[in-house]
Amino acid sequence: MDKETISKIAKFLGVSEESIAALSDEIQSAILSAVNLNDTDTEENAGSLYAELNDLWTKGMIEESLREISQHTGISLDTLLNLDEDTKHSLVFEYSVDSADIDRFYEIVQKSLAVSDIANIAELLGITAETLTALPIEKQEQMCGHYSMAYEPDGDNSALADELREMMNA
Repeated sequence: MDKETISKIAKFLGVSEESIAALSDEIQSAILSAVNLNDTDTEENAGSLYAELNDLWTKGMIEESLREISQHTGISLDTLLNLDEDTKHSLVFEYSVDSADIDRFYEIVQKSLAVSDIANIAELLGITAETLTALPIEKQEQMCGHYSMAYEPDGDNSALADELREMMNA
């Protein structure tokens, strides 16, 4: 992205040019696509473009923070990037508060990974993920552990689904 475009986008978003320039090539390309595909001829269109650009900028800033957290903690960047959005936000917030508390970052990541199959379990059971996340965390972790050990990608998982329903209702 050229300096003039960076300057215009930064001004439109009300952020620094450095923050736009620091974004990954992927995010910068998405921003350019959004700018090229959207007219700002009406206030509504300009508002929609602003919202889309702001979302991309926020995503990019979180990714940059996760890179820094990865370098600081040794936690794989791929692992951090594959966490759910709430966990990413929590990590970035915790890092901004106290970057020295490495144990806290590992704790947050471990908790998130322990329940990372919730959406898959919900799909298998034909219920919403929200139904499962309303359960106590210990039960979620137990169900996810059982799922990850017993799920067969190309198999008949009906017995597993029954076991998970039983665990859910116990």
